[in-house]
Amino acid sequence: GGCCDSVAVARRLRLNVTAWDHASALQPQAAAFAAWLARSVDAGEPSVFGVYMAGEDNPHLDHIVPLVGYVGVLGRPAKLLYNDLHSNSTLVADLATFAKDRARCRRPTLPCCSSPSAAVHRRVAPPPRRCLRRALPWKQRFEYCLPASVDYGYRVHGNHDPAGELLPARLVVSAWYEPDYSREDGKHEPPTPLVGTLAVSGLAKGERYAILRYTSASAVPASGFLRAGGWAARTDFVAEGETHEQRLVFMSNSSQLFRCVVLSDSSPAH
Repeated sequence: GGCCDSVAVARRLRLNVTAWDHASALQPQAAAFAAWLARSVDAGEPSVFGVYMAGEDNPHLDHIVPLVGYVGVLGRPAKLLYNDLHSNSTLVADLATFAKDRARCRRPTLPCCSSPSAAVHRRVAPPPRRCLRRALPWKQRFEYCLPASVDYGYRVHGNHDPAGELLPARLVVSAWYEPDYSREDGKHEPPTPLVGTLAVSGLAKGERYAILRYTSASAVPASGFLRAGGWAARTDFVAEGETHEQRLVFMSNSSQLFRCVVLSDSSPAH
């Protein structure tokens, strides 16, 4: 719940993030916020922002989505490109019509129950939010707006690494979809194996490195990665060039976090 839980979650996942200062920014914020998001694209950094959904009613935001690009001159977006994490496609939003207040983003809906007297007879009041979402046609449930007055979002600069010990590492997964086993949606789809490729960059040929694999964010230290331990697996290698790739297989319901560090003569043995 609340407006800003996603920032706290990102930090618990050991990410280095900067949040949009929604408390201090002048209102309406949508144009300045969109420009701030665009600068993350220019810097090659991921960013996440909050949106309203037409069938919801949270005063702050209903959903968080990743920005994947923008259309416009440098730092001045006319359109935002994002993925709603529901469909395998990039959505394009014209900023002039994308920014709306809460009231203008909501669509009129039908009553929750086909027979109001039946609900009274059962003495059961249907949950307003879930009912509102189900009352909308399928396509309209996934219509979004950027909050016009106050916005929420953050930019991801990389992994939390205050001592500068880590090499850049990126995991690319072979499929965009994973089975939905969560309690929230109640689908109970069985987890399946996922195939990924971990790509490490910024290496020096001939130097020794270690890839550390963690299965819980709470096990990832802030620094001193080799001596702190806590990893589930460690892979040492000698760089053959500036990049190194490693193929991985893991279950879709698991947590996978990776860190790559330089090995030296004083590093703890495997």
